[in-house]
Amino acid sequence: MILAIFGLFLGPVLTHAEGPVIRSGENVSVEANQVLEGDFYALGEAVTISGIAERDVFAVGGSITLDAPIEEDLFAVGGTVHIHDDVGDDVRVIGGKVIIAEAVADDLVIIGGTVDILSSASIGGDLIFFGGEVRVNGPVGGSVYGTAESLRIDARVAGDVQVRVGQPLTLGDKADVGGNITYKSAVELMRGQNAVVLGTITHDTALISSGSEENIVQTLLFNLLVLVFSGLTLFFVLRTRVSRLIETIFEGYGRLGLVGLGMFLAIPFVSIILMASVIGFVVGAVLLGIYMVLILLAMMCIPLCVGLVVQRLLRLGQTMTIFTAILGAFSVLLLLLIPVLGAFLVFLAFLMITGALYTELYRFIKSS
Repeated sequence: MILAIFGLFLGPVLTHAEGPVIRSGENVSVEANQVLEGDFYALGEAVTISGIAERDVFAVGGSITLDAPIEEDLFAVGGTVHIHDDVGDDVRVIGGKVIIAEAVADDLVIIGGTVDILSSASIGGDLIFFGGEVRVNGPVGGSVYGTAESLRIDARVAGDVQVRVGQPLTLGDKADVGGNITYKSAVELMRGQNAVVLGTITHDTALISSGSEENIVQTLLFNLLVLVFSGLTLFFVLRTRVSRLIETIFEGYGRLGLVGLGMFLAIPFVSIILMASVIGFVVGAVLLGIYMVLILLAMMCIPLCVGLVVQRLLRLGQTMTIFTAILGAFSVLLLLLIPVLGAFLVFLAFLMITGALYTELYRFIKSS
């Protein structure tokens, strides 16, 4: 399910790469008389879309508000996300507070603190969530899957309900579940007098003590936040230097990869030998300290480097922006979910960055 979620999250980025519209700034807005004909990418403190979007929309901001229809997919990451018009395909949202007020034609995937699906909303496909407090008051055409601290369902669900909740699962008087309910919780569900369940209700107590699902999701979210934070930190602090470094990598990635591999293996060995003697202890310690700093910098550069590669492959621009760091963080996380090959590709990027850092350090020492 985790692989499916992140695959769905990256869907808008990997499709319709031709002719995108990219906007960034403190406030990004699309007026009601505007029509977005290509994919739309927005990054800002506040993002407001009041014009019709004919393709996918990818928005990152402090607050995101949708007041006009989107004909295809929506992917939004924000502190607050309000969807007040129809979406013609899937919706993927990561947000602190999420409100869905209108129709979603296909699947809805949400990671959020509080999630409100209002009675005016409807979901044509499945609802998949990981959140704190989730309230479903609009009909769901598919099934409901997820994990939450509390969940209240007070609407029609055509398929099954398979959830894990900390507090009691609540079925309101308007709840009408067409399939089976399987829930994991320490307490029995609370069921309204008029609630209807056509299938069976299973209280799964065998897995109550297992936190593996939460641990996996929490680990993924933590890793994502670390990657985003690392990339944005370097972007704001060392933007020019990192841009030059990445351009150097593009010009000679094979040679730099070999340099990085050699230094990655050799320096710890040389440092330990030097530190074994009294005379060379200080030199070995300094060399090992430089090694650790460069390793840390190389790891922090990975989201920016990978993001710029993906950005250029998708023809989303040639220069490094805030969007590059966020795109790179998701790309790296997706790669790490691919067994063996994904980790190998990330390690190759790490070696090339390491080689570039050592090369720049050598040039600096030589010029000094």
